[in-house]
Formats: sequence, C-alpha cells, structure tokens
Amino acid sequence: MNTLRFTLVVVMTILSATLVLADVPPFINFQGTLTDTSGNPAPGIPNIIVSIYDQETLGTELWTETHPSVELVNGSFQLTLGSVNPLSSSIFTGEIRWLEINVAGETLSPRTRMVSTPYGFLTMYADTSEYSRTGFLSVYADTSEYTRTAAPDSDWTFSGDNIYRLTGDVGIGTDNPTAKLHVTDNSSGNYGLLGSASYGVYGRNSSSNSYGYLGGTGFGAYGIHGSTNNVGYLGSSNYGVYGQHQYSNNVGYLGSTNYGAYGRYQNYGNFGYLGSSTYGVYGKYIYGSEGYIGSSTYGVYGTHFSSGNWGYIGSVNYGVYGRHNSTGNFGCLGDSSYGVRGAHTASSNVGYLGSSNYGASGTHNISGNNGYFGSSNYGAYGTHVSSGNWGNLGDANYGVYGRHHTTGNYGALGDSSYGVKGRHQLSANLGYLAGSYYGAYGTHNSSGNWGYLGSSTYGTYGEHYSSGNHGYLGGPVMATYGESEIENGYGGYFYAGENGGIGLYARGGTGGCAAKFRGNVIILGATSGDTILELGEGLDYAEEFDVSQKDGITPGSVLIIDPDNPGKLTVSHKAYDSRVAGIVAGAKGLGSGVRLGTGQSDHDVALAGRVYCNVDASETDIEPGDLLTTSSLPGYAMKVTDYARTQGAILGKAMERLEKGQKGQILVLVTLQ
Repeated sequence: MNTLRFTLVVVMTILSATLVLADVPPFINFQGTLTDTSGNPAPGIPNIIVSIYDQETLGTELWTETHPSVELVNGSFQLTLGSVNPLSSSIFTGEIRWLEINVAGETLSPRTRMVSTPYGFLTMYADTSEYSRTGFLSVYADTSEYTRTAAPDSDWTFSGDNIYRLTGDVGIGTDNPTAKLHVTDNSSGNYGLLGSASYGVYGRNSSSNSYGYLGGTGFGAYGIHGSTNNVGYLGSSNYGVYGQHQYSNNVGYLGSTNYGAYGRYQNYGNFGYLGSSTYGVYGKYIYGSEGYIGSSTYGVYGTHFSSGNWGYIGSVNYGVYGRHNSTGNFGCLGDSSYGVRGAHTASSNVGYLGSSNYGASGTHNISGNNGYFGSSNYGAYGTHVSSGNWGNLGDANYGVYGRHHTTGNYGALGDSSYGVKGRHQLSANLGYLAGSYYGAYGTHNSSGNWGYLGSSTYGTYGEHYSSGNHGYLGGPVMATYGESEIENGYGGYFYAGENGGIGLYARGGTGGCAAKFRGNVIILGATSGDTILELGEGLDYAEEFDVSQKDGITPGSVLIIDPDNPGKLTVSHKAYDSRVAGIVAGAKGLGSGVRLGTGQSDHDVALAGRVYCNVDASETDIEPGDLLTTSSLPGYAMKVTDYARTQGAILGKAMERLEKGQKGQILVLVTLQ
C-alpha cells in the first residue's frame, strides 16, 4: 500500500529558439512533491529511481536512472533526467510514454503520462524552416521546408527513407562537375572527386600540389607528396605495396615477383629481403657482414665481416653452433652426443650438458680436476685430483657430502637422522645439527664432555663428563642453571675483567626480585680474596673482633671495649659498664644473618639483632622486654634495676623468661644504648 502521495511537475526548459541539432540538450528538468497520507511533507533524503515505460501498466521499460540521496525541501525535490543515464532520441518516436517513480524502494502509482513541450525530443529549429520527425534525427535545409508528408520534386526520387537520382553529376562549389560528386573549396582550390572516368576517389591539395587516388587504372591506391615527391602505392602490376623516399632514394616494397618483402638504404647500400627463392630472410651490411634465415643448409646463419666470427642454428649436425675465429673457441647445442658442448681451444678445457651419463660435466685439462651434475649416483660430484678431496650433492644417503682425503675428516648435510653432521677422523670428535632430539649436538671423544642446543627440555645444555658438573639455559623453570658436583666448585662464575666492568648484573621487574639466594652468601675482598661479608641463616648482625683475653670466651659471652688495647675487646666483669660492645655470636648453633670480617680475627661479635646471651638472674626474675646490662659475673648480663646507671650501658632486651636464682642462655635482642 502506498504511504506517500506524489505531485509531479515536469519542466522542459527552452534554452534558445535558434538552436541547431547538436545544441539540443538531452535533459528534462523534473520536479515533484512528496507527502504522507495526511498531506504532510515527507521527511528524509531518499533514493529516487525514475523509469520510462511504453505502457500505463506493465509494458517494457525503455529507460531508467537512479538518483541517490535526494534532498527534500518541505517535501519538494528537483532532478535533471538524463544526467545519470543519457536520454536517447529512440525513446521518443511519437508514441505515448509513461513515467514511473520509485521512492526509497516504494513504487508510486499510477504512472504519469508524458506530454510534449516547446522543444526537447520532438521539435527543433533551422535557419528559415522547421523540420520535424523524431527530434534528434530531423533533416535541415537552408531555404525550404520538408515534413514527413511533403511530396518530392521531379529531380529526386523518394523511396521510404531513401532519396536518389540515376542521371547527371552533382557539384558543390562548382557549376561544372566532372564526376558523380565533385566538391571544390573555392577559397583554397582544394577539390575531390567521387566516381570519375579515371578514378574511384581522387583528392588534391592545391597549395602543396599533393594528391592521391583510389581505384585508378594503374594502382589500387596511389599517393604523392607534392613538395618532396615522396610516393607510395598499393596494388600495381609489379608490387603489392611500394614506397620511395625521393630525397634519399630509399626504397621498400612487399609482394614482388622475386621477394615477399624488400628494403634498401641507398646511402650505404644495405639491403634485406624476406621470402626469396634461396632464403626465407636475408640481410647484408655493405662492408660484408651478412645473415640469413631458412636456407637449404642452415635454419639461421650469420657472419661478422671484420672478425670472421660466425655461427648458425639448425644444421644436420647441430641445433646451434658458434665459433670465435681468432681463438678457435667454439660451442654447440644439440649434437648427437651432448645437449650443450663447449671447448676452449688453447687449454683444451671442455664441458658439456646433457650426455648419456651426466646432466652436466666439466674437465680442467691441465689439473685433471673434473665435476659433473646429474648422474645415476649423485646429483652433483666434484674431485680435486692432486689432493684427492671430493664431494657430492644428492646421493642415496646424504643431501651434501664432502671428504678431506689425507685426514679422512668428513661432513654431511641432510642424512636420515641429522640436518648437518661432521666428524674429525683423528680425534673422533663428532657434532651434528637438527637431529630428532636436539637442534645441535657435540661431543669431545677423549674427555667425554658433551652438550647440545634446542632440546624438548632445555635451550642449551652442557656437561663436564669427569666432574659431573653441568648446566643449562632456557629450562622449564629456570632460564639459567649451573651445578657443581665437586668440593669448592662453582655452579656459575662471572668475571668482569680488568677494565672496570660488572661481573654480574641483576634487575628485578615489577613485583619481582633482582636476585634470590638459597643458602649462605659470601662476599670476598677484590685483592686478598678473604671473606669481608657473609649473609647466613642467623638472626644477628655480627662483626669480627680480636680479644685481648683468650681464655674463658665462648659463644654467648658479653664483651666490652678493652681500654688498654685499642681496637680489641675483652670479657665484661663489672655491672653497668658503659664500655659494653656486644655478644659473641654462635651460641646454640645460631649463626649470624650478616657477618662482616676477613676471617682473620678471633670472634664474631653480634652488634644488633637476635642472639643467645649468657644471663645471670640470681637477684631477680627476668621477663621478656626487660632491659639488660653487664653484670659483675664475667661474661654475663643481668636485668637493669638501677636506671640511673644505664647511660651507655644498655646491652639489649630479653626475649625469653629466666627465673630468679638461675643462670643460663636466653634469646636477646641486641640494642646497644
């Protein structure tokens, strides 16, 4: 059901009342208004398809064009029919035509009948009279009017669409015609004839005196340039085609009694021809070089006059043959034994392609070195005679194989197991690439050391056979791994060299660690190699010190600064001693978390952290959190009870309980104050 109403206005614009046929614009200005069923202007930018039919319903579509995205202004639009698909005069033959409109996929009905306009496709104008038949196909004259019903005059016969006369000549620009049609331009003197007694067609340019004709008594076609006298013709008694350049006297022709085609350059005397009784093609240079194609002896033959070099294609012996005259070197293609053969005359070196045994073969005469391609055993083979070295490509076992004769060393590419394989014969060392298990594998026969690259587990793996040390790169968990199976061995060793480099650099990513160590970490001095820092599993921070009193000092003993021996410590023996220094580390087997020292001093002394300490609770209970200081019992700490005396004498805090009357070792948090 139509949801749009359509009002049509067709405008045929008259551009000029004096236009000739070529100026009639093949367009129709087309306007319309679209509304909905309530009479309101239709909205949107629709596609509009306009078609012309020969019937009010059904019928044949004579023309159509699509106008995409047409802008509506209050429902109105304007189109130029023929701007997308040109209108043809064959549409308008005088019969009634009907216009059909499709808007946004909806065909509006009924169709609209098209009526005539001041002009367009049914009327046009001339100088003094009007002719009308079908618009674009109208006939014009200067002084008289013809219509479809006008009667012919007595000089011409009208027969349907034809007009003719059987006698007399017609002249245009002349009152004395000499041919059936004689046309003369009086201003230039140029003229042409059709159907004269001598020529079928004749034309002359008066200023250059050039002329030509078709269908003369001597030539099928003839032309001459008046100022140069260059001449050419077709279809004479001697030549099918002939041409001559008068100034140079160069000549060429096709289809003579002797040649199919002939050409001559007069100045040098060079000439050539096609299709003679002797040659298919022949050409000669004035100084003696010549060549031809299709003789009784050769398919193609050529000789160079000054050098004497010559060659031919297609003889009884060779498909192609060529010889260098001064050296005697020659080559040929397709003889009875070889597909290609070549010889260097001075050295006697020879080579050939395509024999009964080889696809290609070559021999160096002086050295005897030779090689070939495509035998029954090898794709390619070569040998160096003096050394005995040889190799081949593509045999039954290997893609490529090579052997050094004196050592027996060999290598191969592409066997049944490996992509690349190599062996040092004397040492029996072996290596290969692209095996079924490894990307690369190598073994040192005498030591048994071996390694590989690219397995299903590791990117790189290596093992030292005698020690069992091994390591890998690119494992499933660890990117780098090294393991030493001997005492004091290294799982990994990095050396910065002597130029200020860095032996090992680690960087942690977001949320990750730069390095992680499991077990004690020891840092050695750069010069001496002695231990200067050790990170262990203990809970304290310890530093090495020498003591002036050797006896009676054990792990857990409280030490003070020895005023009589600078840099050394000694056992505490006085309560509230402000010279307190720390506690000997290592009691109850608890090692230090951080240890500074070179391993050359007497004891590791805990200066901070948690460590087991000798404590005396003879006078009072000790509870966790109690402050501890030195006591009068040598090497022991006690609970602080006189806070006025603690300035600089605090050793730390108790982290365990010790009942009154007891002596022993408890865990202490060292906090020297």
